[in-house]
Amino acid sequence: MKTILQVDDDPNDVYLLQHAMKKVGVANPVQVVSDGQQAIDYLQGAGKFCDREKFPFPYLVLMDLKLPHIMGLDVLRWIRTQPRTPLMVIMLTASAEEADIAEAYRLGANAFLTKPSEASKLEDMVRAIKAFWLTHNTLPPETLHESHQSGTLSLAISGRTHPVATSLFPAESLSPHTRNGNGLLGPLLAEPSAHQPQPQGSKARSPAAQTLTKRQTEVLQLIADGYSNREMSRQLSVSIKTVEKHRQSLMDKLNIHQVARLTRYAVSSGVVESNLSPKRRIRGQGMLARA
Repeated sequence: MKTILQVDDDPNDVYLLQHAMKKVGVANPVQVVSDGQQAIDYLQGAGKFCDREKFPFPYLVLMDLKLPHIMGLDVLRWIRTQPRTPLMVIMLTASAEEADIAEAYRLGANAFLTKPSEASKLEDMVRAIKAFWLTHNTLPPETLHESHQSGTLSLAISGRTHPVATSLFPAESLSPHTRNGNGLLGPLLAEPSAHQPQPQGSKARSPAAQTLTKRQTEVLQLIADGYSNREMSRQLSVSIKTVEKHRQSLMDKLNIHQVARLTRYAVSSGVVESNLSPKRRIRGQGMLARA
């Protein structure tokens, strides 16, 4: 069952939220940590949280804003710099400040909810969380199992927040304060991974990307832009069957067989630029601009 990580330093709020969960029938296991450093340690599987059977990697994080040691927004900022595994983060806080709300969404929060003071309204809020985030919402499954098996943190930005996060947090632009939320470099942020987005404008290409043929690179660009096989056949002036062959050979060469992962790979490897929106890139060498 999907695990919820509740990050809150107020024991009364922890109790009230869990009481509301029981009232509305949320049966998901809830793990609780009381400060921002513990939240990062939990997600990394570090220290006392190293046993993933006892402390499973969460599906959903309910994050308070004002936390000891590392503030909630700094934890969120840290989460959205990590590659690979989807993670839903809801800011659940007493704050209703417009600046906090704007900053939370800028950093990639999936939702911002203000804690109500009335028990009935809190139950309504939890009921809504259960209905959407724990029931109807679906995350891509890729790398989740691998991440759990390895016992290490392998976070990534979900499809919903990926464009925001990749444009805001190229690795080289992060200041020490941005990196860990308290002005210290320390162990909070691992060395940049090969899967992390390259800085905007970077022309670096990963070794695997450099082995692609010209046609495979074009197909990868079009997949990342959201083109269907039919649209690609028009762009490349080849048959749909030929497109399918190129697409399959591309997936086999990269050992990536899901469109979402291919798109992330195209951005992280430098094949496409993350700051350009789908179907708006101008292509040379016979490839038409798509308005």
